[in-house]
This record gives sequence, structure tokens and C-alpha cells, in this order.
Amino acid sequence: MLLITRKSMESRIAKSVSLGLLVGGLILAAMWSAGGPSALAQESLQAQQLRPLKISRTLPGSRTGMLSEAKGGRVLIDHANYVLALDALIEDQAGNQLLLQNLSWNDVELPVRYWLGTGGSQNLITQMIVTLAE
Repeated sequence: MLLITRKSMESRIAKSVSLGLLVGGLILAAMWSAGGPSALAQESLQAQQLRPLKISRTLPGSRTGMLSEAKGGRVLIDHANYVLALDALIEDQAGNQLLLQNLSWNDVELPVRYWLGTGGSQNLITQMIVTLAE
């Protein structure tokens, strides 16, 4: 029979707290040596600054098709499913930005021009121009 006394329980708690503080300290030290959280935020800001605010219509590799559905970051173009990248640029034919969270279309036929990611992102749409009815 295992008898756990108050003293042995306090000892176990103290060891757990010490271990937790040690691990937390190691994590903070690793972050600090890598430049800290501000370095991560700065990298993210730099990536956003490098990203164009408008679609580059001269970018090679564009495809065209008919969009029939769009919902929740997924689109159906010519019966093929694609995912919109989190930072996808989406515009209408006039160059007005369309917000990803506002896209919710079912049973439509809208001409689109789109660009896919490269490498492992080949099913991610990075830019898309939707021709809306006027």
C-alpha cells in the first residue's frame, strides 16, 4: 500500500514547480537568443510589407476558369477544389479588394483569373480576380 504524506506531496509539488520554472526559463532564454518576440513580430511585419497590396496582373502563370462556389476559404473552379491562402489577394475586375471572409457564393458562374502557389502550395490560390456581373 502506498502512503502519501503531506510532506511527500509538498515535496512533489515543489519539484514540479521547479521543473516548470526551469522549462519556462529555457523557453524564454531561447526566445531571447533568437531576438525575442519583437524579432518574430518584425519578421511578420516585413513579410506583410513585402506583400503587394494589389494583384500583379502581369505575374506569369495565371489560370482562368469558372467559379461555381466559394465558402470558408475554399473555392470550386471548373469542378476542382482549391483553398485560398490566408493572405490571398482577391479583387473584382475593377481592382476593388474583396474580403475573404465575405466570400460566400453557391451555384454561381463567375469568370475568374487566379494564380496558384508554388512548391507544396500548388492547391493554394494566392491571387484571384473575380469578374462580377455589372
